Amino acid sequence: MLNQVALQYLQEPTFDQLRTKEQLGYVVFSRPRSARDIISAWFLIQSPTKNCEHIRTRFDIHMIKMRASMAALTDEEFTTTVGAVKI
Repeated sequence: MLNQVALQYLQEPTFDQLRTKEQLGYVVFSRPRSARDIISAWFLIQSPTKNCEHIRTRFDIHMIKMRASMAALTDEEFTTTVGAVKI
């Protein structure tokens, strides 16, 4: 459930930053993933103009910022995000 909560929180800002603001890729998509009892997340960013190294660098920078943002969540914001996943 925590993985789904994190992805719910990341979904809109990741699309907005990487697709809309930075225009890195035509496709910016995320999905929870589970393989062999390992829970993880899958991100897909496809670009006709940017190379993999550039996309990966920008994605890593974005994730560092989002990690700090998630760490600063208030209890109320966290509860709201959990509620969105439970629906």
